[in-house]
Amino acid sequence: MDVPNGWKLIDKSQTGELLLTWNEQAGRATISVNIFVPPSEIPENRLGDVFAIIVKGMYDGQPDFEMKAPVVEASGNIVIIWTSTLSVGNKKIKFQANSRLQRRNNKIVILTFGAIEPKFAEFKDYFFKISNNQVINAELAIP
Repeated sequence: MDVPNGWKLIDKSQTGELLLTWNEQAGRATISVNIFVPPSEIPENRLGDVFAIIVKGMYDGQPDFEMKAPVVEASGNIVIIWTSTLSVGNKKIKFQANSRLQRRNNKIVILTFGAIEPKFAEFKDYFFKISNNQVINAELAIP
């Protein structure tokens, strides 16, 4: 993945799931990738609903979490835009993110890009460039 130089990698992978997160040094932005094989096959017509449940499960504990309905792109990827509030010192700052689901063979790939509100616009084009150019190898082995 083409992550900016100097971003800190946090690897929370576990058996059956790759979970890698890169944070900008100043803590204003993050990129994460989560790859796993779901416990059962998810029908195409249920993928958006299941993705919404996954995103809620991952981020619903954040203050002021709000999520828009899933949107299916022409590529077949599903995108969910969501926001929350982060506390930085005494300030509360809006955090904006896009989570994108891709199905690769039997694997689910979730790419999440987010930044605090004043920086989201600055990073947005870079995030979309990574997302649109990122192709996950469907044969990737998950330990």
